[in-house]
Amino acid sequence: MNGEKLIARYLSGNAEAGDQLVEIMSPPIWRVAWRYAGGNEADAQDIFHETFVKLLDRDAALLKRYDASRLPLEKYAAMIARSCALDFLRKRNRERRDAVMDSNTIQESGGGVEAWELELALNFLEDDEQRIIRAFYLQSLSAEEIAASLDMHAATVRRKKAQALEKMRKILEEK
Repeated sequence: MNGEKLIARYLSGNAEAGDQLVEIMSPPIWRVAWRYAGGNEADAQDIFHETFVKLLDRDAALLKRYDASRLPLEKYAAMIARSCALDFLRKRNRERRDAVMDSNTIQESGGGVEAWELELALNFLEDDEQRIIRAFYLQSLSAEEIAASLDMHAATVRRKKAQALEKMRKILEEK
């Protein structure tokens, strides 16, 4: 049965159709959730759950927008899961950043570097370097998590981090 017919049956109150939708959409949603959670099962479960909450909410607006002529139901579910995963990561990162930003001084190798000095040094970096440094140190993300959010390889993230830190070190030494 095609996705539009199944969704129509679900929207008309057919519980069996709802079970079939969950069965069809679960594998692609789980794959996306697992990938964006970086292998963290608790985060993957949160993303997985949030995706179904959005898909099957009271008015089922996302299901109503599904168009089988544009893409298969499984890919549509994966696309919604990706959006939920990115929202989840952004929210978690904001929470981490807010917790870290309460500190006025960052201690590094025994000597204090003032937050304003770090901000000044960050301003000399390229945009992607700034995002990587902030993600590593203010959001406590791994190279894999940053790579997923910036759509690049983890090795590239690590290389850019090392280059950015070297630039910042030189800038801070000149102060």
